[in-house]
Amino acid sequence: MDDITLTLSGSDIITIFLSFMSVLIAIAAYRITRKQLHLYLDEIYKQRILENNEETTLFDSQNIQSSTRCYIEPNCSNVDPAREAEPRDLIIIKNNIFDAVEEYLSKENPGKNAYHHILILADSGMGKTSFVLNYYVKNKRKKHNPHKIYLVPLGKKDADKFIDNIPNQKDVIIFLDALDEDQQAIKNYHKRIAELMDKCENFKRVVITSRTQFFPSDEEIPKETGIAKLGTKQLGEEGAYKFLKLYLSPFSDDQVEAYLKKYYKWRFKERKKALDLIKKIENLKVRPMILAHIPYILDPTQGHEIKYSYELYELMIEGWLVRESNFVPKNALRNFSENLAVDLYIKSAQRGSELVPAEELKKLADKWHISLEKWQLTGRSLLNRDAEGNYKFAHRSIMEYLYVKNYQYRSGIELTDQMKTFLREIIEAVGIEELSPDLCLFCFENENNSLQKKLIFGKQLGKSGDPRFHSNYWFLPDDPLLGFIEIPAGKFLMGSDSKKDKEARDNEKPQHSLYLEQFYISKYPVTVMQFNTFIESTGKEVRSGGKEEGNHPVVNVSWFEALEYCQWLTKQLKNNKECLEKFSSLFQTNDWHVTLPSEAEWEKAARGTDGRIYPWGNTFDGNNLNYDGTNIKDTSPVGCFKNGSSPYQVMEMSGNVWEWTRSINANYPYKPTESRENLQDNKGARVVRGGCWLNSARNCRVACRRRGTPDYRYGDIGFRLCLSPRLASKS
Repeated sequence: MDDITLTLSGSDIITIFLSFMSVLIAIAAYRITRKQLHLYLDEIYKQRILENNEETTLFDSQNIQSSTRCYIEPNCSNVDPAREAEPRDLIIIKNNIFDAVEEYLSKENPGKNAYHHILILADSGMGKTSFVLNYYVKNKRKKHNPHKIYLVPLGKKDADKFIDNIPNQKDVIIFLDALDEDQQAIKNYHKRIAELMDKCENFKRVVITSRTQFFPSDEEIPKETGIAKLGTKQLGEEGAYKFLKLYLSPFSDDQVEAYLKKYYKWRFKERKKALDLIKKIENLKVRPMILAHIPYILDPTQGHEIKYSYELYELMIEGWLVRESNFVPKNALRNFSENLAVDLYIKSAQRGSELVPAEELKKLADKWHISLEKWQLTGRSLLNRDAEGNYKFAHRSIMEYLYVKNYQYRSGIELTDQMKTFLREIIEAVGIEELSPDLCLFCFENENNSLQKKLIFGKQLGKSGDPRFHSNYWFLPDDPLLGFIEIPAGKFLMGSDSKKDKEARDNEKPQHSLYLEQFYISKYPVTVMQFNTFIESTGKEVRSGGKEEGNHPVVNVSWFEALEYCQWLTKQLKNNKECLEKFSSLFQTNDWHVTLPSEAEWEKAARGTDGRIYPWGNTFDGNNLNYDGTNIKDTSPVGCFKNGSSPYQVMEMSGNVWEWTRSINANYPYKPTESRENLQDNKGARVVRGGCWLNSARNCRVACRRRGTPDYRYGDIGFRLCLSPRLASKS
């Protein structure tokens, strides 16, 4: 048989090669598609589990979907064992938090001195809620011995009721998510943790999640609640509940890449863009919440250099608004979102949560004159809906950023740590010269800033207008009581005891107990702008010109001129219907006046009832006042030394300027029935208190007394106000 010779041309070889490669590509595409289909179906299955079980009914569908999409299991770490009371009780923590929690929950209940429950801590946007939901799913899918788990978001109004109605509690592990969003915990987290643990005493185990910065310091993070079945116990007593603390770790490079592979699949160019962005901002990997919005960050950042986290939020929100702009006017939606962020936060205590009912959204838009329809607000906004039909921002940190976007000072509103972080970044990016008065005030009140920086910001506030003071109310503090602080009725120790205070002078002795009726005193000494309002209103040139800024304490005012200001302000307040009703209701009478404090009233407001030497305690601290050692060499803006406040939170009672009282100088013991409070006496020297910027620490003690000639103007003496039901002419 003849041999068969197969001859292939060059084109035949190329055709075979291309066919072979096509087969390989098809096989690879099939495997990729199959893998991606598996991932997609797996996510759908997770969502179905979470949406169709009574144990997770308090979580809404949008939250569930965002938490399960492209989820990457994070790592964790535990606190340094050297800082724990019983390091031998700690289990060895593995890198993966699922493994660590599963290992601990699967063990038999620990011994009486072991850590019994778990506290999971992380920064905002780190995925605490996502972990809780995904852990539930993973447990539900176990073939052998799954735990019985219930999930409770503490930010929901009905959280407590839901806990109470959970059946067979002794067999249940309960996850209490987001302690930092619990309105009762925000007011008093010590009390709330104790209440929750008491409520959960019958559960098998308790797992709590919270922002780490929700607690004032790491040492404040609870190790023990001190609550047992028979009632509250002291820490360390047998039967106290204890926590194992776990911290969610930032994403590693491998985890970030794994997330992006899941999200972008075979879209390699987009994945590379995301990776390039992450390399510019290393801290981006810290927050999975921001990673989830990479598509909305990438487009706006072309050619844009990102340095701060607030820029990422701005770009994320901008991308979000652009996406919805076909349905909702972008500017209107941004305006509404920024207004709503403020409304949700400042009214969270009133509402009981940072949620708003659906029916209220349209009313709020109309109130703010923003033309948006209800469907736009509920379906095309930056909000998510919960199972009860209430709405909140997709993540709390979005609300926090929008709150500070156009920051305005609001009296009595404490900012979250995340808000402060955003503000510090904005200030660094903008520069001091371009800061608004509200941002200047934030910098001024930032305890992390040096005194020199505070003085710079305080000076700028004095020039541009200090938001702490209300221009419509004679530049009194913008507080509910216009800066007046209640000093309750009761006894206090007046004067000095040489055994306790080695700096005591003879005119401060003997120390004696004195009873005073209730009165109110001003938070700060009277400022330049407050006194200038009096001059402009009355047309009286009663004060020699000074160079102080408007938010500095006024000086060069005689005792008689200070009294005249008090009488003028009394008339202004009584002629204002709102003020008249407010203060008359406090004293149950219209017979109240603004006057100077007696030296007894001044001293009680400065030291409280325990006889302390300085407003803050018995040990001198030069960081708490403006005195000669501070080296300011002049008056300082009021409120510069918040840590120097008295027990009643009255400020500037030590240093800055001496302050007139209405008391005639006389020896101790102080007797209220004496004529030393006679305002008709025009000759007797009047007592001044508090010390000033050019004095030593000795003169800044709260018991220190000096006298001033009432018709003299001194460059280091100012005054503060007292509000009392007693007639000024008879006091």
